[in-house]
Amino acid sequence: MRVSRETDGAGVAAAIVGAGLMGRWHADAVIRTGGRVASVIDSDSTRAAALARRLPNAAVRSSLSAALLHDSFDVVHICTPSETHERLAIEALAAGRHVLVEKPLALSAASTDELLDVAARSGLLLCPVHQFLFQKGTARTIRLLPSLGTVRHISVLMCSAGGTGATDAGKDRIMFDILPHPLSVIARLLPTSLLAVEWATAHPEAGELFVTGSTSHCTLGIVVSLAGRPRRNEMAVIGEAGKAILDFYHGYALL
Repeated sequence: MRVSRETDGAGVAAAIVGAGLMGRWHADAVIRTGGRVASVIDSDSTRAAALARRLPNAAVRSSLSAALLHDSFDVVHICTPSETHERLAIEALAAGRHVLVEKPLALSAASTDELLDVAARSGLLLCPVHQFLFQKGTARTIRLLPSLGTVRHISVLMCSAGGTGATDAGKDRIMFDILPHPLSVIARLLPTSLLAVEWATAHPEAGELFVTGSTSHCTLGIVVSLAGRPRRNEMAVIGEAGKAILDFYHGYALL
């Protein structure tokens, strides 16, 4: 696996696909971690130019194909709607670039497996963005998990205002975009794979989802609600010897 670096000591060069809110956060993260943004890519040239003006020497491109043809970078950050992730990731991997994708990585398990296989065969990194895993509260909970004893139940409540004014289809898209967040943390807390969990779902209306699951020793419950108030983003991990409460909005945990 090869990641080139500039001879002046600057970090990895990145292309940001999608100049919206997530694209701005990704560009900021690239700069803060010592990298540089080589290209800002968006079909809306005004929006791309607005972001590029905040970045030293970043080119403005209307497509990933144009950036791959004209610019030099190591990694592609995909910050576009979920339905575009697979196509853009395939294009970036085929061009020999590492890829960081806003969650969900793809719209189906089959597509995700295919993308991961392509990356593995090419010796390239392909990673979805799961920032909750790197919060201090999550790291502390994982570190101190043995002190809770055998985990018997994990419950998650995520109430978001992100669907305000959205259509029913838009609400469901946002709801399913939120769901990978708790799953990414649960995957680190369970002693078994998520593939071993028996899942059931209830979807009473647009933007509302209740997911339950169970393993041989643990039950799971996830509520994602765009209508529920007040806004919440929290997880409770209940063990035989103690309990952890994680607040993802503020990044801390109480044990």
